[in-house]
Amino acid sequence: DRRATTEYTGKHGVMDLVRQFNISAGQAAQVADHLPVWAEFSTREGIE
Repeated sequence: DRRATTEYTGKHGVMDLVRQFNISAGQAAQVADHLPVWAEFSTREGIE
């Protein structure tokens, strides 16, 4: 529901630690047991 928050910009993704930091899968597993996700929000309330 778009009305839930107008601060969400619609930009989002999954961070691939192996590619982002050029590390092995084993090293990435030491950082997190899942792929971190990100989303972008505006700091100004009510801006669409």
